[in-house]
Amino acid sequence: MPGEPSVATAGRRALGWLEHPALRALVAIALLATHLGLIGAAGQRFKLPFNRAPADAPAFQPADAGFGSGAPRSWNRMLVSRWDSQYYIGTAIRGYSLCPPEDLRGKPLKALMGRCAFHFYPGYSVLGLPLIKAGLAADHALFAVSLLASFLLLYLWTGPTLRERLGTGQTYLSLLLFNAYTTGFTLVTVQTEPVTLLCGLGAFLLFSRKQLVLAALVAGAAGTFRVTGSTVGLALCVGLVGVALAGGSEPPWRRWLKCGLIGLLAGWGQLAVFAYFWLRYADPLLYVHSHAEAFSHGVSLLQTVWPEPRTFNRALSLGPREGLFMVFTGLFLGLGLAATLRRFTGPERWFWVGLLVFSLGVSLMGSAGLAYAGMNRYTLLALPVFFSMATVLGNRPIALAVWLAFSAWSYWQADMCTYVGDRGSERHCGIFWM
Repeated sequence: MPGEPSVATAGRRALGWLEHPALRALVAIALLATHLGLIGAAGQRFKLPFNRAPADAPAFQPADAGFGSGAPRSWNRMLVSRWDSQYYIGTAIRGYSLCPPEDLRGKPLKALMGRCAFHFYPGYSVLGLPLIKAGLAADHALFAVSLLASFLLLYLWTGPTLRERLGTGQTYLSLLLFNAYTTGFTLVTVQTEPVTLLCGLGAFLLFSRKQLVLAALVAGAAGTFRVTGSTVGLALCVGLVGVALAGGSEPPWRRWLKCGLIGLLAGWGQLAVFAYFWLRYADPLLYVHSHAEAFSHGVSLLQTVWPEPRTFNRALSLGPREGLFMVFTGLFLGLGLAATLRRFTGPERWFWVGLLVFSLGVSLMGSAGLAYAGMNRYTLLALPVFFSMATVLGNRPIALAVWLAFSAWSYWQADMCTYVGDRGSERHCGIFWM
């Protein structure tokens, strides 16, 4: 009818609303609230309250109590804390105070790890210290850190940088696919994913604006949170190679020198962890050695590129089906990565390829000995996977609906079940709901 806006005009108006900062913030809040609501619903299924001991803050009693013996007390009182959360909470409470400086090279570490969580990076725990000093319990402090980091991540995701490259619709679709992924709920947990993911996306956004020093500082921070966090700094180094090769008004030697120095800065977090362990315990690789001893496995480069059939079959058949999601990850990258990368500038492509190769490579290499356990979570850092999903599924509504249904089913029936249902010595999940 005359005077009525056309469908195209209405569509442009809707896209304009999606670009408004207030709506972007509301979308981020709504997604986080959805994850929290689903975690609460999973708890109700197991007859577990969201916080079963509100007045009983995590604490070590006695003060020298060791991990693994129910300490720190009440570490798993909230549904958002699972078995490894106790180490982040415990480190936030007492750090490494029960492990005085000594030479730990070549020494057995298992007994020491009962007092000091050397097999987990300390950066996430350190972020919670200001809130703990302000009066929050350690688990509440780390939960607040995760929520803030996840809000910033989701808000920045729909900002102008990605919208200009992917388009508004595809940017929001990639955000939906990321949150509906089988481990999307980890955004609202006491885990290192939120802060690491924020550093990954934040480093790219700064890099795309040519704020290279700030990008290096943010990328380097990820290296204090988890071993795969160092891959953000490596990705920035790869992007800097792209910057140096792209040329410019500076002499080549000066351009390469500047990029090299900024690349070194991007490793500051990982280097700080190495330096701390070297200065205090004479072993810069203390994390590597303690992690291998704690979980009785090592790094396998061969299985990264050529998985052992029996190991991969286990990954396909165990509850979270990590092997199956690895196959789908490869499929989406094969079908959509090239088209996705064409939307970014040359140096930006270098960054994303670096993040993809290093984050997945390090994760596969470290998890191969454990039948790739954890890959459903580790894949979250490989952000180009979700951009590629949006490229492949954006014009295929039936395939999109099928994938969302399958991913959401796995989110609820497998990964959510194991996270909420297996709480240290308590095993509520049992046989998977599937």
